[in-house]
Amino acid sequence: AMTIPREFEIPLYNQGRQFGVFLAAHALPDAVNLMQTGVGCKPKAQRQITMHDRGREAQNKMVWSDVSEEQLIRGSAEALRNITRETFKRRRGVSLILITASTAMELTGLDLPGLAAELDDELPCHVAYVPTPGTHGDHYQGYADVLAHVLGLCDWDAPVTRPTQVSLVGYPFDRYERDHPANLHELGRLLAGVGAELGPVFFSGAPLPALQRAPDGGAVVTLPWGRPLPDAALDATGRPHLRGPAPLSARGSRLFLDGVADLLGLPARRVAVVAEREERKVAPLLR
Repeated sequence: AMTIPREFEIPLYNQGRQFGVFLAAHALPDAVNLMQTGVGCKPKAQRQITMHDRGREAQNKMVWSDVSEEQLIRGSAEALRNITRETFKRRRGVSLILITASTAMELTGLDLPGLAAELDDELPCHVAYVPTPGTHGDHYQGYADVLAHVLGLCDWDAPVTRPTQVSLVGYPFDRYERDHPANLHELGRLLAGVGAELGPVFFSGAPLPALQRAPDGGAVVTLPWGRPLPDAALDATGRPHLRGPAPLSARGSRLFLDGVADLLGLPARRVAVVAEREERKVAPLLR
């Protein structure tokens, strides 16, 4: 009898693509997610990581519009335009505003891409509309959509000044606690062992200006969590790029380093030396 109600239970993960955009906004300390939506329960995406991230307050990352029935009839474009302006005015250091919409608002026919483009021209920060239909797509897709946009905000025509630097794309950053800096420190240590350098990581809690230093590097590696990222977004970097394996487990880490070494033209022997060194450390623990 107790199992029957669970068949009709609303799952916690019920916003898919919207949640992915929110996660990306949370991973960018100078970004804000502005959601065009009606009156009702809105902070579901925020609530999912409120207790998960004790390093940075997630509830302050999203702004919503509260479209009334009258605005729905007469048109809500001006209200959204004013909210975006006011958000930039009241918050300090905003580099990027990501406009999303609930499925109901997307069905109203409001020209959100055009409105975002107008605001992008008007405001000193970047403004982008990211589609988040509730009909399809998961949070990896929403996260990847923001990845593609932020990659497009980098000047990839700039000359390469750090040829052995690798930018990572698709890192699954979900909180500002110490586990993520520890992961990235380990990745940097492994890359240094083969003669490479860890560059900007999309996303890693680094602000937009820091990520925009990625064109200094000579290569881009996409991690599996960024798989929905289209090839065109990577081709536009003009850098050698690789859709790499996850640097997890002895085999996965070795394949990851092999791919980076091949991408940068580094000696394969270096990967073997690093892999053997690390496996010697782990072997006693595994035994």
